[in-house]
Amino acid sequence: MDARSGTMQRRPPRFGRRWKIEDHPEAKTIWVAPQAEYWRVQLCHVAASTRRDLTEAKPSATIAELWSKFHAGTTIHEWFGNRFAVTQALLRLTSPCTSTAMSQQAFESAGNHKLARLVGSEERTGLPAASAYGAYKSDVVLDALAPRTVNPLFAVVAPTASGDTNACGSDLDIHVDRVRREIAKLIERTGGLGVDPGAWIEHHNALTSLVVIALLASTGSRPVNSPFETLRWFDLAPV
Repeated sequence: MDARSGTMQRRPPRFGRRWKIEDHPEAKTIWVAPQAEYWRVQLCHVAASTRRDLTEAKPSATIAELWSKFHAGTTIHEWFGNRFAVTQALLRLTSPCTSTAMSQQAFESAGNHKLARLVGSEERTGLPAASAYGAYKSDVVLDALAPRTVNPLFAVVAPTASGDTNACGSDLDIHVDRVRREIAKLIERTGGLGVDPGAWIEHHNALTSLVVIALLASTGSRPVNSPFETLRWFDLAPV
């Protein structure tokens, strides 16, 4: 939370057990799209000023931390559940109903169920493995969130729709055009070696490297480190 600017921030939702860009710093700017560090939501004046007053009275870094200082012993999820249970107009609302509302609206807007599951998730949400592969730019994410943006109550102001920014999903958001250009250069170089009978060793090595790199690149969004599916493909028995 940022009380001074009247904004809330959340980290972009991503599958927990995934290929992580921080483990591959050499790929950050060359091969992979830059990542949004957070989504920023601008609150309306009344909500922002109220939260500012509360935060100044009890300094807190997150909504959950601020909530615990005013409602010790009751989580925000429990409080909402209790309010639903005792309010006549809200009796039919349950956690499963409300937790999927954003995902449903995002699916109706974007038509992508993996993206919908991601944007409607929270830290406690168990995401399916299929959520690990898709990478979504900021303009796609903002379009999916648009139906849930209630102006002037709140508005998503970051990341902006401009720029090549990964705002949700897989870290492995490859610059595909760059990969294509580099493979095209390898094809040209390999072809040049092939016309020289005296360079058959260099041609063999270049062709092997080209095939392996092309195979690895053609796996799309699935991170791999070998062109071979299994060691059973190799006959390791002594002759």
